[in-house]
Amino acid sequence: MSDIPKKNNPQTAPTPQNTPMNNAPISSHAQQPLVGTIKEEEFDRAAASIFERNPKLVQMIQGSLALLKRAKIVNGEVEPTEEEIKSGEEEDEEHDAEQAEKSDETAEKIAGIPEFWLSAMKNQVSLAEMITDRDEAALKDLTDIQMEYLDKPGFHITKTYFYQNESGYGGDFIYDHAEGDKINWKDGKDLTVRVESKKQRNKNTKQTRVVKKTVPTESFFNFFSPPKAPTDDDDDDLASDIEERLELDYQLGEDIKEKLIPRAIDWFTGEALQFEELDDDMEEGDFEDEDDEEDLSEDRDDDEDESDDDDDAAKPKQEAAECKQS
Repeated sequence: MSDIPKKNNPQTAPTPQNTPMNNAPISSHAQQPLVGTIKEEEFDRAAASIFERNPKLVQMIQGSLALLKRAKIVNGEVEPTEEEIKSGEEEDEEHDAEQAEKSDETAEKIAGIPEFWLSAMKNQVSLAEMITDRDEAALKDLTDIQMEYLDKPGFHITKTYFYQNESGYGGDFIYDHAEGDKINWKDGKDLTVRVESKKQRNKNTKQTRVVKKTVPTESFFNFFSPPKAPTDDDDDDLASDIEERLELDYQLGEDIKEKLIPRAIDWFTGEALQFEELDDDMEEGDFEDEDDEEDLSEDRDDDEDESDDDDDAAKPKQEAAECKQS
C-alpha cells in the first residue's frame, strides 16, 4: 500500500485571523442591504399580510383586471393571445370543425365581438323580458357595463342604489331607494315613449286635424327611471303596486351586479343558462322530495292508525267468541 501523502502544514481551526475574506463561505456572498431594499421588503410583507387577511380584496383586484381585459377584447382594442385561444379551444371541444372554421373566417373580418352585451342580456331571463325590438337597435352598440362600489353602502350602474342608515337585525343593509341618471335623448329617439296619432274633426267646419301625443311605453331604459317609494297619501292598492315595482327594480339591479357583469361571457355563450336551470331543478326537486316524504310519513301514520283500529276491533270479537264458547 502506498502511503497517504501528508500536508506539510498542520491542520488548524479556521479563525478570523487565518481565514481570508474571499474564502469566507457566508461573507463572500453577503451584501449590506440598502434602505430601499428594506422598505420594499417591508412593503411586500405588509401587502402579503393584507391580502392574506382579505382574500376578497385579492378576488376584487383580479376580477377588476379581468373585466378591463374583457372589455378591450370585446371592443376590438386588443386580440386574445395564442395561449388564451388554445385554452379556450381545449375547453370547447364539443364544437365541430365546420363551426370553428366559420368563426375563424368571421374573426378575420370583424374586430372584437359584435353585440356581445346585447346577446348576454337577452340570455339573462329577467333582463330579456324588458328588452323590446326598439331597444335592441340601441343596445347593439353597447360597449361595456361596469359596476363601481361607493364609499356609502350601495352600488351604481349609472344608477345608484341607496340603503338606510340603520341596519337590520342580522347587520344587513336595508334598501331605501334608487336614483337613475337622466338620459338626454335626441329628438324622436326616446325609446321610453311612443307617439300616438289621433284624428279629430271640427264639428262646425268639418275640417280634420291630426293630434300627436307621447305616452310612456315598455323599454329596458325605464330601468334608469326607478319608481319612487310610496307615501302616506297613497291608497293601499297603489302602495302595494309601487312596492312590487320597487322589489322588481332592486332584483334587476342585483341580477346585473351578481350575474351579468361577473359572468358575461357565460351569458353570451348561453352556458350560464344550464347552471340556472340546474339550480331551479334542484330547488324544485328538494321541495318535491320533502312533500313526498311528508306524504309517505302521513300515509304510514294513517296505515298504522288503521291497523291499530283493526286490531282493537278484532280483539273484542275474539274475546266475545271465547266467552260464548265457555
